[in-house]
Amino acid sequence: MMVKCPDKLNLATSLGDVMVAISKKAVLRLEPSMKRTLCKGCRSLLIPGITATVRLRKKPAGCVVWSCLRCQTVKRFLTNRGHQIWAEKPEAIVQVLTCEQEATDKIKINATTVVKTPPVTTTVVETSVDPSEYTKQSNPSTNSTT
Repeated sequence: MMVKCPDKLNLATSLGDVMVAISKKAVLRLEPSMKRTLCKGCRSLLIPGITATVRLRKKPAGCVVWSCLRCQTVKRFLTNRGHQIWAEKPEAIVQVLTCEQEATDKIKINATTVVKTPPVTTTVVETSVDPSEYTKQSNPSTNSTT
């Protein structure tokens, strides 16, 4: 869209905003390939040579540097040979389901891909509160003497 009409930056940015807003509202994660094509600062499409510059840096670590020409936000992606993002790792896939489409345009779902989130450690803090003390404090009419 922007390759044919480079003056439509505002439309592309608003569509990027809508895409991110829908994913947040539905509590879904965007595909990593989609996230890499959007600027984190202004959410416009990153197209090399039109809306972004792409440079390959070797020092201090090999990485590809994407710079947005609209807001000057910089994204860096490592170029390690064995590097995989979490969604592409085998332990991230819980279940693989396949979809088949019939001739009547009804979709028959046999399976779909479900991706686990990375492991997160949580800390649970337990406190002991006497329920009778809570009711005494929250209900002032029982404490008044007449």
